[in-house]
Amino acid sequence: MNNEQPSKSEHYAQESDLWHYINIFIKRKKEILGIFFIVVILTVIYSLIVPKTFEARALIKIGQIEGENIESIKETVVTLPSSLNSKELSEKLGIDLAQANIFLAKKIQLREEEGFMAITGSGATQSETLQLVTAVNDLIIKRHQGLAYQAQAAIEDEIKQIKNQINDIDSSITSSNEVIKNLEEEAQIMQKKVWKIIEATGYVSEGRGLVVQSYIGAWQSVRNKIENEQTRVETLKGERQDLEALLREKGLQKVYRYQPTQIEIPPFNSIRISPNRRQNVKIGGFLGLLIGIFYAVASEYFKKK
Repeated sequence: MNNEQPSKSEHYAQESDLWHYINIFIKRKKEILGIFFIVVILTVIYSLIVPKTFEARALIKIGQIEGENIESIKETVVTLPSSLNSKELSEKLGIDLAQANIFLAKKIQLREEEGFMAITGSGATQSETLQLVTAVNDLIIKRHQGLAYQAQAAIEDEIKQIKNQINDIDSSITSSNEVIKNLEEEAQIMQKKVWKIIEATGYVSEGRGLVVQSYIGAWQSVRNKIENEQTRVETLKGERQDLEALLREKGLQKVYRYQPTQIEIPPFNSIRISPNRRQNVKIGGFLGLLIGIFYAVASEYFKKK
C-alpha cells in the first residue's frame, strides 16, 4: 500500500500539470492566436516584398575529337568562368564590363551530371535568367569551336607536311630518273666505243686491250650507279605509298574525327526558386505558434510571481 500511494500521487500531479497548461492556453488563446497571426502576416509581407529569384537550366553535350572530349567537363567547369570573353558576355547581357566576371560567378553554376555539363543560371526576372543561360551556352559552344579549330588546324598542318614530303619524294624520283637516263646514255657510249675498237682491227692488241678493259671497268661502274639509283627510286616509291596511305587516313580523320558541342536540353523556361511563399508561411505560422505559447506560459509565470 505504501508503494502504490506515491505512484498515484505522482500520476495525479502530472495530470494536474497538464490541465494547468491547458487552462493557460485556453485562458490566453487570444494572445496566442494574435501573435500567431501577426507573425504569419509579417511573413506574408516579407515574402511579397523580398526580390524574386528565378532559375533556368540547360544541359550541354561536350563535343569530341577522335572519341575524346574536346576538354574534360571538370576542366570546363573549373576554367570556364575565367576563360569566357567578358566583353562579349557584357554585350550580350547589357552589363558593365568590369562587373561581368563577378556577375557570372554569382549567377551561374556549372557541374557535371551523368556525362553532361549542367548550366544553372539565376536572375531577378524570367527573361533575364533565360538570356543569361542562353548567353553562357553560346559562349561555351564558341569556346569549344575554337578548341576544335585548333585541333583541326593541327591536323591540317600534318596533312600539309605529308604533302610536302610527297612532293619532295616526287622531286627526288624525277632527279634519280634523270640521273639513270644520263648514266644509261653514258654506258651506251662506252659500249659503242669498245665495239668500234674491236671492229676496227678485228682483234685486240695488248695496248687496245688495256683501253677496252678501262672502258669495260668504267661501263661496269656506271651500271653499278644505275642499279643504285634504281634501288633508291624503288625505296622512294615505297615511302611515297606509305605517305599516301597516311594522307588518306588523315583526310578521314579530318572529316569524321570532330563532333561539335551541342545543347542537349535548352533553357525553355525559368522557374521561381525564391521566395518560396508557401514554405515561408508554414515556417512563420510554426514560429508564431511557438512564440505565442511561450508568451502565454511566461505571462502566467510572472503574474503569479
